[in-house]
Amino acid sequence: MKAVFQEATKAAREEGQDISKVTGALDSLITISMVQSVVAIVFAALLLVAGIKLLKYQDSGRKLSNIWAISRIVVAIPLAFMAISAQATLQEEIQNLSKETSAIDMSAMAGVGGLIGVVLVCIYPVLSLIFLNKEKSKAALK
Repeated sequence: MKAVFQEATKAAREEGQDISKVTGALDSLITISMVQSVVAIVFAALLLVAGIKLLKYQDSGRKLSNIWAISRIVVAIPLAFMAISAQATLQEEIQNLSKETSAIDMSAMAGVGGLIGVVLVCIYPVLSLIFLNKEKSKAALK
């Protein structure tokens, strides 16, 4: 992606084209990536605390894990769709600058990859909700 961006930017500057739309789209994608990183750090800390409490067989660890799982799912989906949208916009602007049509629509590829990413991010929280809320698990933590 970086190589394509650099090539398109170089070609656009040589032709005297305005690259402000591309840089705006890139700034948008970078901002979303930074937000995702901060959110991931917060969730990691929350999960670490919950894990320690679970190792000590404290029911508060189960409750904290439930809060983590629900929050993770609720936050992951909108952030993923924001990232997909920003990625598609950036790729569209780069293609407009280079005036080349690719055999594969990169926006569609980003969408498919983003959806797979959402599913992968949500698997562990869903499994955590299922297994930690079984009666056997609840009984073991009291």
